[in-house]
Amino acid sequence: MNLATSPFEHFTQLLDSAKKFKAIPREKTFFDTAIRNHYENPTTELLEFFLNPQESHEFGEVFWKGFSDVVVGMSTLENSSLGQVENLERECVTHNSNRIDLMIDTDTHLILLEAKIYHHQNNPFDDYVKYAQTRSKDKTILGLILSISGKSEAQNWFGISYQQLVNAVRPYLAEQMMTNPMNKWNLFAREFLLHLESYYRIQNLDMNRIQFIFDHYQEIQELQKLKTNTIQEVVDSISQLLNQSIDSYISKNKYESWGGIRFYNDAWNNLTNTTLFIKEHQGGTVFDVTTYILNLPEALEEQAFSILKCNDDSRYLNWKIEKYKGGTERWLCIYWRAPENNFEAIRDLILEKASLLDVIEKTLR
Repeated sequence: MNLATSPFEHFTQLLDSAKKFKAIPREKTFFDTAIRNHYENPTTELLEFFLNPQESHEFGEVFWKGFSDVVVGMSTLENSSLGQVENLERECVTHNSNRIDLMIDTDTHLILLEAKIYHHQNNPFDDYVKYAQTRSKDKTILGLILSISGKSEAQNWFGISYQQLVNAVRPYLAEQMMTNPMNKWNLFAREFLLHLESYYRIQNLDMNRIQFIFDHYQEIQELQKLKTNTIQEVVDSISQLLNQSIDSYISKNKYESWGGIRFYNDAWNNLTNTTLFIKEHQGGTVFDVTTYILNLPEALEEQAFSILKCNDDSRYLNWKIEKYKGGTERWLCIYWRAPENNFEAIRDLILEKASLLDVIEKTLR
């Protein structure tokens, strides 16, 4: 079919227009895998660690200098100094059992730091100050709210942003990494700064991309519906061919949440199946097929490989064993890839491997 003259011409043009709006992936840090949905406490713990010049990171005052530059740079604190760090205390409990995120005691100031990520600034700030007055020893009490916006909603508390902190610390850290490149904490500190910057990924919106989606929302919905219905038609067609071409085959399908589409044979009375998985690979789309064989005796695996023609088929990728439910389910997984992205190549691969799988189920069980 010629797309230039078909009803799909508009969708083709739409997809071409969408290509320029491909989102650039953000650099992922190992913090993304560890503390997502638990932002504030780990952030405060790491700030306590890095802001303390006496800690084992061997950075000295790298983070403290950057932090001080941001705070002193605020107009009301021009030409002043925060002094030298004497002690840091996290989750400091007031007399009313409220908790201050981080208290930094220097030789001139008692700094109260409240770290906010996505929560509202509704803390009992007055209670924090009253408690600090009992411990200040005539030092200047300074209340700071560290947040994404850098704004303070609390009276007499100052606001600084994570981005300001990152920008101030980064030059000092770069100099330190040049001086001591073998310090194991270099990578950890760099990842921490990237993690703090990741709080802004939602705010840095590509307005052109957003407007494109808004302008073509209905058409995109129609395109998604077309994709879903077309895949359903492909699956139904292949299921019908399986029923017709394999003796006693009763095809049943399952659409997995991760994208796999399974083809079962109800006549086997087990979960052995052939699965189609359409996925992105190296900037393109591939159509993978997996033969899943449940609880086949290990001694029969070589016969199964032979029946499936693994050694003689260029579409063969690899195989592995997966175990689930405490080892009671042992899956022999054999992976294939269609050589071309067209219906005939996908259909032929599924039909052939399902037919050979039927031989395995009828002769090796």
